[in-house]
Amino acid sequence: MKVLFIEEAKLEFEDSVLFYEVEQENLGQLFKHEVKRFIDIIINYPDIGKDEGYDLKSLLLHKFPYKIIYHIIDETIVILALAHQHRKPAYWAKRKK
Repeated sequence: MKVLFIEEAKLEFEDSVLFYEVEQENLGQLFKHEVKRFIDIIINYPDIGKDEGYDLKSLLLHKFPYKIIYHIIDETIVILALAHQHRKPAYWAKRKK
């Protein structure tokens, strides 16, 4: 399967990596590794995520307060958001189109 981040999700990812790296050396790299690990899980088990409605799924990271919001179009996993769990809930919902 192919993985595609929409632009907003890509920016959320990059901003989070930078934030964690400023907070503590190598923490940004640990965050990046955790996101990659969970994307690999989604690639291998695309239906593993919690149903979010509108054919969207989410998968919670273990070491960081984020969830990956995604949906599958043909053979592509489209990442709609890397959503922080302590911020506005469902702010990403408008991206489902």
